[in-house]
Amino acid sequence: MDDETRRGAGTSDGFQMRYSANEHKMRLQEIERIRSQYRPQGETAEEERVGEDGLERLRKLDEKAKRPALVVSLTLGGGGTLVLGLGMSMSLAMNQMAAGIVVGVLGMVILSLAFPVNQFLLKKGKGKYGEQIQKLCRELEE
Repeated sequence: MDDETRRGAGTSDGFQMRYSANEHKMRLQEIERIRSQYRPQGETAEEERVGEDGLERLRKLDEKAKRPALVVSLTLGGGGTLVLGLGMSMSLAMNQMAAGIVVGVLGMVILSLAFPVNQFLLKKGKGKYGEQIQKLCRELEE
């Protein structure tokens, strides 16, 4: 092995950085995954090129669109579960059957609202940030 090969072909410290097509492909797939959620139906995907800062902005916008729906639905789900459990406890352990049934049914209603509220807020978030995300995806393509 000659000296130049051992050091790394033209570098002084012996380290040479090589391009990884796989990493670039993964970034493009992530952009396309996020973009497809905001694309009007019927539109098709194209090859995309990305800058690291643009991809990070795209991730943050995607998170802004989805975070409120997730937080509210998890809160409703957790709260509804606790209220349902309280109703069950009241009925079974505290010998307050009528009040326990009312509280338990209230917990079931709260639980049943978690999914529709999640879908509503997700749709609202996508509507609010969808145009910005589509614009950023077009910029990242170039």
